[in-house]
Amino acid sequence: MKGFRYVDHTADIAFIANGRSIEECIENACAAMLNAMLDLPKISGTRAPVKSMMVNESADSLEYLTWFTLEHVLEEVDEKGLNAFEFRVDRLFEVKKKHSLHGRLYYKDSDVDCRLLSIKAVTPHGMKLTKKAGKYSIKVTADV
Repeated sequence: MKGFRYVDHTADIAFIANGRSIEECIENACAAMLNAMLDLPKISGTRAPVKSMMVNESADSLEYLTWFTLEHVLEEVDEKGLNAFEFRVDRLFEVKKKHSLHGRLYYKDSDVDCRLLSIKAVTPHGMKLTKKAGKYSIKVTADV
């Protein structure tokens, strides 16, 4: 079972990511965005070596932390033309009411064009993190 599902939106792309923890929820939000942007089976089929880069973000709320993380991943994929296929949270913590995340974006260095959809930005409008029955969920909208 995927940790996300796409939902109808008039002009843009929207999805709901879920997780048993906030870390898993953020990872699944990144997975939904990468899945929409890139041909992930094509990336995994390339023989290029797997590489990774650090993604570090901080914010006053978990919603903003998710937004900043998605924007950071989007920026790395767009600016560097990365064939990214996965994001993993290494550590999430709170100090003095400030949430911080250290994660890793995995990609393959390949000349193969794996782009499917161009996402311009992730919007914080309407982004809401909920916790119900011990599970986290966040709705995300991205401008295409």
